[in-house]
Formats: sequence, structure tokens, C-alpha cells
Amino acid sequence: LPCWVRVSLVRASGLAGGYKTRRPFAALSAIATRAAHDAQGDEGPSVPLDEADCIRLERARLVEQYRQSVLKRRPRFLPFSECARWVAAMGLWDTEEEWQEWIANGEKRNPYIPSRPDEYYGKLGQWPGWASFLHGCDDGSCDDSSESSSSS
Repeated sequence: LPCWVRVSLVRASGLAGGYKTRRPFAALSAIATRAAHDAQGDEGPSVPLDEADCIRLERARLVEQYRQSVLKRRPRFLPFSECARWVAAMGLWDTEEEWQEWIANGEKRNPYIPSRPDEYYGKLGQWPGWASFLHGCDDGSCDDSSESSSSS
């Protein structure tokens, strides 16, 4: 079955000239626009595409749809207890300042650990303090008051 594309010359010409990023859907729209460029008015004619172009066009549409859905996603972080267990197992940080320096240096590679855990877990009402986060003390045995006085 042939695939047909109705091209709006005004809209598609904006796509052809406006995008400089690698967007296959816009590129195929621009190709279809060039094919329909001989038409008069804002609406171009229906342009027949061969099967390979139809497949490319559909694939480009799906890739763009997936990209948009990924951009709309909110980050998913571990629950506080598992996050604190991971941080304690790494054992790289003793203070909030060391954590912030590590983040500022671009070392955080784990997408499931928040860069600002105090803000994230604080909004959820689960933030007991930096000592609990950095050393994995769930039972309250960490003395967070000594750390907060050293950060002042």
C-alpha cells in the first residue's frame, strides 16, 4: 500500500529552515515539502512516498514520540533507606561539604541517587540529616547535631 503525506507548505517550510539539530522527522517533512513545492497556496498536494520512505517516516515519528516521553519523565530515586545504604557502602564522604564537592566535580553517575538529597527527601518528609544519609544510620545512633555545628 502506498503511503501519502499531505504537506502544508507554510508549516513544513518552517520546519525545513528552523531546525538545525538532527531530527529525522523534520528532515523527512522537509523532503516532502520540496517534493510538493510546485503547489500553489498554503496546502500542498498529497505526495506519494515509497515503502522505504514510509518506514523511515514512521520510525522517525516513533523516535521523536519516545524522545518527548523521556523528556517529560520525572527522575526516579531510591527510597531513603536504600539510598543511604548505597552512600554508606561507597564510603567516600564524611561531611555535607564533601558530598557537595563530589557533586560539583561531576562525579555523580548514579541516576537513582539525588544530587541534593536534603531537598528531595526533605520534601517527602524522610530527611533525618546528613549524618544518617552519609553513614547509613537508620536507628538514630548518628549524632547529627555535631555535624550541623561543624558546617556553620
